[in-house]
Amino acid sequence: MKFPREVWAGSHLTRKAQMKRQIVNTREEFITFIGRFNNKMNCYTSVYDYRRFGLQQAVVSSVVLDRLFLDFDSHDKPLDLSLEDVKSVLSYLDKQDYIYEIYFSGNGFHVFVYGEVSDNIRDIQQFFYKLYPVAKHGTLDKSGVQTRRLRRVPNTVNMNTEDFLYCIPLKKEDLGTMSQIIALAREPTFSPPVKYGNTPARWPKAPSIGKAPIEISKVERVGKLPILPCLNNSIMVENPTHEARYYLISWYRTLLANNQKCYDEENNKEILNMIIDEIKKIVSSGEVWLDWDESVTRYHAWYTINNDGGYMAPTCEKLISEGYCVGKCWRFPEV
Repeated sequence: MKFPREVWAGSHLTRKAQMKRQIVNTREEFITFIGRFNNKMNCYTSVYDYRRFGLQQAVVSSVVLDRLFLDFDSHDKPLDLSLEDVKSVLSYLDKQDYIYEIYFSGNGFHVFVYGEVSDNIRDIQQFFYKLYPVAKHGTLDKSGVQTRRLRRVPNTVNMNTEDFLYCIPLKKEDLGTMSQIIALAREPTFSPPVKYGNTPARWPKAPSIGKAPIEISKVERVGKLPILPCLNNSIMVENPTHEARYYLISWYRTLLANNQKCYDEENNKEILNMIIDEIKKIVSSGEVWLDWDESVTRYHAWYTINNDGGYMAPTCEKLISEGYCVGKCWRFPEV
């Protein structure tokens, strides 16, 4: 791991006050952070490295795009299906001799595919879209490809599992059965991850959004309202950024106010309640938005909804420039 880097400790207990992301500047600070929170809270760190940091978070525009993070999560499916999907994807990577590492997360699998440094997250997303059908059981999470993604720290406890299993690095010979992997995950291994393959992945060059065909035509809904693919991707993770939450609320507000400013306070209160209902559906759908607190969300959402008639949803141009876009979708250009 390179330093400085972002870390976050998230409580597995509902209605528990949560921390914010923070920066550790050295390996010693990182070890202190893990020693303080491991086996008490879920410990995460950033998937990507960054070249520059502000006082409280990484500078997103300085991200080093040199890897693809694959998150295999069964959700309501048996873990055996995640294991089968991992084996299928690794077989594909082996044929190409790509460089990768494998981890058991405690409740699924993580695979890092390492490649050349890109200047566009969409290039890595194009690689992911080609790889995604290989995982035929559908356990490969589409939200993995984003610059602000977190991953569980190896050799820390997954507090969301009944047996408090550890996130551990795996070797290919460990991928026998789930019972064998779970037995390994009952204790930390402290062994370094094994890199397989010799060839850095070459990310296919993605066409500009303007020239690309429609890449995402399906309109997704977590609750009743449609959600932009980029916002769905950035929200359906353990600890969405404050900016992603703000963009989501402004998107919902814009829909519910018919793309207009609204200065009617009673109407805005109804909009607030509808948005909170939507977010409740999101946080109940799995291990996402772990620091959800309804009262805190209501407080911040009300400002977004009511101040100066409410804030409008971000444009596609803004979302693309800030690295949120996951492909040309049904909204481009804005409708």
